[in-house]
This record gives sequence, structure tokens and C-alpha cells, in this order.
Amino acid sequence: RTFDPEAARAAEQQLAEKAALAEVDRMIGVLVGRLKKAPNDVRGWSLLGLTYFKLRRMDEAVDALAHAVALDPKDAGLRSQYGEALVFAASGTVTPAAAKIFDEVLVLDAKDSRARFYRGVALLQAGKDREALSLWAEVIRDGPKDAPWMADLREQATLLAEKLKLDPKTVLPAPK
Repeated sequence: RTFDPEAARAAEQQLAEKAALAEVDRMIGVLVGRLKKAPNDVRGWSLLGLTYFKLRRMDEAVDALAHAVALDPKDAGLRSQYGEALVFAASGTVTPAAAKIFDEVLVLDAKDSRARFYRGVALLQAGKDREALSLWAEVIRDGPKDAPWMADLREQATLLAEKLKLDPKTVLPAPK
């Protein structure tokens, strides 16, 4: 049997990932324990929800973010994250419950990029492609130019414009 350095590296990587996940699970346990003692800790619920979201544990993310939103219903950003978790939990579908959340976000903050993006997704899912493109063009115009998601949104909007046989250069704001 010969030594395979690639297999050894892969096994080492796998062990490191397992150890990291075990540490994350331990930290989640600590946070859950803290929330049992302080159930009104909105930041704790938010952190727990975002951690579950990053781990793609969507049902748990939805539950934790729902707690956070119940504790701070006027926080548009938090409510928007909750709506996004609902969309991910529904495999990318903007459900009626998620659409309602995004509408509530937009009452609190009419410029919330996440809520506006998902309202565009809902329009697209309803077959209202032109309305979706128009909304996404507004998000591209108004949103933070250096946001990590902006390039993806621009690409999706460009593809949608092309599908509608529109020139993306005329319907979308120029990149800055």
C-alpha cells in the first residue's frame, strides 16, 4: 500500500470540517440555552436565525427569526431576513406568507432591497415578467452598488430583459 497525499489531505479536510461543525453545534447549544433563560433577547434570536440560515437549516431559521420579529416588529431589516428564510424554506418560492412579510417590510422601509428583490421574484412567479424587470431595474438603480448580490441581480435582470426581447442597456441602469 502506497501513501496517497491527496487522500490524506482529503481525510484531514473532512476531519477539520467535522470539528468545525461540532464547534458550531456547540455554540448553537450555548445560544439556545441562553435564549431559554432570556427569551426576549431579540439579538440572540436574530443571531440564531441567521446561523441556522447559513447552515441551510431553514425550518429552524424561520422559527428563530419569527421569534425575533415578534419581539421587534418594527425592524424592517430583520423582517426582511425572515421573509427571505421563508422563501428558502419553500425552495425558492415566494409564498403568500413571504409576500405578506415583504409587503410589511416595504411599509416600514420602501427602499429595502431584499424585499423589493423578492417582490420581483413573486411577480416573475406570477408570470408578470415586465413588472418584475421594472422593479429589479429600480433595485439596481437604488441599491448599494458594492453589494455582493448586485452582480447576480444585474445578470438575472439582463437575462429577463433578453427573454422579453428588450435591450438590457435601455431598460437597466448602467453599471457604476
